Amino acid sequence: MKTGRNIIAVAIIIGFAINATADADVVMRLKGITPSETEDWDSAGGVEMQLRLWEADNISIAAGIGYETWNAVEEYVIETDGDDEFRSNVNGSCSVMPVGISMLYRHAIDEPGGRQPGAYFLFEAGIRYGIVNSEVYSEVTSISAGESTVYADTIEIDNVWLA
Repeated sequence: MKTGRNIIAVAIIIGFAINATADADVVMRLKGITPSETEDWDSAGGVEMQLRLWEADNISIAAGIGYETWNAVEEYVIETDGDDEFRSNVNGSCSVMPVGISMLYRHAIDEPGGRQPGAYFLFEAGIRYGIVNSEVYSEVTSISAGESTVYADTIEIDNVWLA
């Protein structure tokens, strides 16, 4: 995903160049989850950059790109079936690069006395495509009649559309 980081760096530079010349702004957002929110992922974190082109005072078209890292919950399980024993292990992480577009509506909250708006409500509707690079591994060891066999593989995670 080194290419993903390079794409984000170039997008940031282009975003700041457009921001300096157009009615636009660039927003960076931090994202993350904590371990209590899911049973499959231990933690996740990332950043997203969004370029917003304001077509009117309150309507914008936005394009976003980001980079996230998701750490899998490490599991080690031992099961027995008569004389046979099975040991399984799952660990690793995956990286996700979300890319997408959005429409935004910004509603100003007026300050008393008719001054400039002090805050805004921002409503966003959009779609993202997540490009996933999985480095989550599973390993199963089968022990039968004193012999052990090890099966190991990377867990494939498909790219995903998000709305």
